Amino acid sequence: MTQKITMIYRNYISDSGEVVTARQFGMVSWEESKADKANLKHHPYSKPLGVFWILDDLRPVNFNPSIFHRISIDVLDDRSGVLVIHNVDDDRADYSFLPPPNNAAIFNADGSLRFVLENPLTGCPGELNFFRAVDVKDENGEKALGICIAVARGQGLETFLVDGSTPDLKSVVRSSRPNI
Repeated sequence: MTQKITMIYRNYISDSGEVVTARQFGMVSWEESKADKANLKHHPYSKPLGVFWILDDLRPVNFNPSIFHRISIDVLDDRSGVLVIHNVDDDRADYSFLPPPNNAAIFNADGSLRFVLENPLTGCPGELNFFRAVDVKDENGEKALGICIAVARGQGLETFLVDGSTPDLKSVVRSSRPNI
């Protein structure tokens, strides 16, 4: 049986040295989620320490690449793994983990690499990095996980449907809205 992800947590260390854990994904009540966010607000200078998730069998999986503070993590629709995006910014100090333009990957629930996503816009001019994960509707109108590619600074973005079984992306929508 394939393990499924139940919860994702991020650990932070506050300016006073206290370790704070916050849920990013999972079956939590509104009150629990609100309490997590309130707990972090007391530590405005907190720094990320790492990420871990809990599987169906309650086993924790640590996921701490060297640049964990520069990644975003979203659970695949079937909870069999996660989409990880290395957030590309002007500080190009460390791109040893998921270098652009293919700066996104799918990892299995056990933390092993499934595959690196292939950026379909690498032949186009401009900065073409994976930007952020979004909710989209698939061809059946169902909610699905999507990924945005920043087409060029200030020129908009293109959104693709993420399929956890292939590194190939399917185009969903083109937006002329400026990048945020």
